[in-house]
This record gives sequence, C-alpha cells and structure tokens, in this order.
Amino acid sequence: MENRLSRKTKLFYGVAGIGDSALYSMMGMFALFFFTTVAGINPAAAGTIVAVGAVWDVVSGSIVGYISDRTNTRIGRRKPFMLVASFPLAVFCSLIFVVFDAPQGIRIAYYVFMFIAFWTGYSIFFVPYTAWGAELTDNYEERTELRGIVYVFYSVGAAFGTVLPTIIVDTLMQWGLTVQAGWLSVGIIVGVISAAAIFISGWFVNDTDGVQTGDVENTKKDEHHGFHAIIDIVRNYGQVFRYKPARYIILTSMFYLVANSIFAADKMYFYTFNMGLSAKEISLIMLFQNVLSVLLVPPLIRINRVLDKRTLCIGGIGLSSACLILYGFTGIPNIPHLLLFSFVYGIGSICYWQLIPSMLYDVCDADRLDNNLNRAGLIISMQGLTESVSEGIGFQILGLLLAFTEFNSEAVVQNQATLNCMHVSFTFIPALFSIIAMIMMVRYPITRAKHSEIIAQLNSRIKK
Repeated sequence: MENRLSRKTKLFYGVAGIGDSALYSMMGMFALFFFTTVAGINPAAAGTIVAVGAVWDVVSGSIVGYISDRTNTRIGRRKPFMLVASFPLAVFCSLIFVVFDAPQGIRIAYYVFMFIAFWTGYSIFFVPYTAWGAELTDNYEERTELRGIVYVFYSVGAAFGTVLPTIIVDTLMQWGLTVQAGWLSVGIIVGVISAAAIFISGWFVNDTDGVQTGDVENTKKDEHHGFHAIIDIVRNYGQVFRYKPARYIILTSMFYLVANSIFAADKMYFYTFNMGLSAKEISLIMLFQNVLSVLLVPPLIRINRVLDKRTLCIGGIGLSSACLILYGFTGIPNIPHLLLFSFVYGIGSICYWQLIPSMLYDVCDADRLDNNLNRAGLIISMQGLTESVSEGIGFQILGLLLAFTEFNSEAVVQNQATLNCMHVSFTFIPALFSIIAMIMMVRYPITRAKHSEIIAQLNSRIKK
C-alpha cells in the first residue's frame, strides 16, 4: 500500500522527538556527571544507579510493548500511553536532580528509586510512540523522511538536554544560587518542556492517520494475563531474536549504543578535565553539534533515495569509527579539531538515529508477512531492551574505569591515569564497539528491493 502522510501528521508526530531527545540525551550526558560531581556519589555506585535504571527500563519496556500491541481504545492503540506518560515524566525528571544531606546509602537508594520511576514513565511513552511510526506509513522512503522530521525535532530536544543544562547552571551560579539549585532548575525546565512536547504530539496525531494494518493474530481474544503474559512476552522475544532481520538490527543497535553511551557520558569529563573548556565553551560546542545534526538531515534523506538504508548506515558508522581511532592516536588539541571531530562523528550518529528506527519499521512489515503477527510494540520494546542494557553496560564501564583510576570529584585537575581513562573512553572504546555494530549491520538482509516485495505480498494478502 503506497501511503503519503499529511504534513500536519508528520510534524506533530515529530514534535515528540523534542521530549524523547531532551530526556534521553540529558540523562545520557549528565546523570553520571551529576551523581559524581554534584551529589557526591562514588563513581562505581553512580554507574550502578544508572545501570539499575537501565535494567528496569528493560522490564517496563517489555510490558508496555506487549500491552500496547493489544490495546484498543476509542482514541487508538498508542495515543493513550503518550498522554498518560507526559506528566509523570516531568515530575520524576525534576526529582532526579534533587541534592540533599543524608548518608550515602540513603542517597543511593533515593536515586535508584527515582531512576526506576523515571524510566518507567519513559518506557510508557517511548515504546508506543516509536511503534506508532510503523503503523503510520509503509513507504520505504517516507519512513526515512518521517524519521528525518523526528530527527530535526530530536536535535532541538538534544539542545534542551545538552546545551541548556550548562547554561542554566552557570547563569544561576552567577546570580548567586548554588550549583545544587542550578541542577534542580535544569531538571524542572527540561522535564516540563519534554512533557509538553510529548502531550502535544499524542494529542494531535490520530490512529486513523496512515496505514491501517487490520486485525492480526495477537489481537484475538486468547489474551494472556499475569504470569502467562510474562511467559508469552519471553516466548515472543525468543521468536523475534531468532528472526534474522530482527536479530541483526538488534545486535547492531546493542553494540552501537554501548559505544554511544560511553562516548556521551564521557563528554562532560573530557571537555572539562582533558580540554579545560569553560561552561560557556561547552555549551557552544553542544550547540554546534545540534545545529550540525539538523543540517545533515536533508542530505541524508536525498542520499537514501539512491542508497539502501543498510549501505548508508554502514558507511556512516564506519566513517565515525575511523575518526574516533584517528583522534585516539593524535589527541584533540584544540577547539577547531574538536569541531572537525564532532562533524565527522555526527555523520555516523545521525545515520544511526535516523535510519535504525526506519529499518525497524521494515522489520515489523517482514514479521507481519512471515509470521502473520502485528507486534510492532513488542519489536520496538525489544529494541528498547537492547538500548537499556547497552546504556547500562556503557555507564557501568565508565563508572568502574573512573573509580579504578581514582577520579576525584573535588579536584580541578585529575591525575594522569584518570585523564588517560577519559581520553580512551572518548575515542578508542567507542570505536571498538562501533566497528562491531558495523559488522552486524552487514548481515542485515532487508534492502529496498526486498522491502518492496514484502509490501507487495502484504497488499496481495489484504486484497484476498
């Protein structure tokens, strides 16, 4: 079925990308840094806090994906989850950045609880939202365009999540407030902006927009509940992972996101201690990276009309891996080199964030054809599962490395072992995992021609 979405639907679907990216990028870049330098948590314990949140995101995302695939309400299948999740996300995003005096054990328990609450809300929004894209359009190029629009809003959200925090904290400290008050303000502002974007998107996009896939096997009345539902989720996950298109896209995502989580979490450490950048300089670098991301979207969409998503993704990740290795050996001596480094790395990053969700939608089509199941929510939740596990692994690796090299949160200048750790975590370690991700992508089987065959067969089935 050839489908063209209205401009309004594309834009309002994309708006939620602001909330998604602002929350995701802020937690990815600042959570570990905040826990170790502001809240006074030991780096290894801080890494564990983030990892526990990631593990819980696996559980909640799995449940949400399973339930949203089986949900039928007056306002649609995915919309209710986005509307319900928006307000709690604002609340828990704010509470994560509260600093208080208490024994370290109590503070750790508090942040673990808040992280679990936050990622629960994030799963309730993210899984149905991402799965919704597979149901809005089945057109190969239009999916890339849709994700391109999402990525533009994603870049705006990333500016809120990565540029705004350092500006807010630095400004409020100049006004005489404490660093703790500055970070609490960051949590409140980013949380409210994100919640508003998610609610607006959920309110204005309708299930009647786009492709109507009809009833399939998993919407029949043989529903599972309680323990049997858990068994059914595990069984479906096993089926999905054995399915070749899903397996290799998930493995690609897993290894790339280990690389990305280490890279993103290490940014503030590397910029602050290795390069000695000020808060204003860091904010400008982040702004450059986000503007660059927006500018790269149109060329990527045009190139995708010629090249397969798979080929484009392999090329982008391969280029960024080469950049990481090169600067791993030479170092990043100044801001001009950092800008060049950011430009080349950004090519791989945008290829991943724009193309992988679109490729997951293609996997959902193949699954509908081969297995006669409409389980987009569950497939997206499995992708979310790998994201959470990968981020937990990445944060834990960086936290342990910082603890092993005796990172001192109160020191302006770190010891050489810690500086070396920050450098390697910014270059060589992400490069290693990125290369493995690229190898996994080579095995992914759905090309443009293959997807056209899948859609033709699905349409033929519907006509019968």
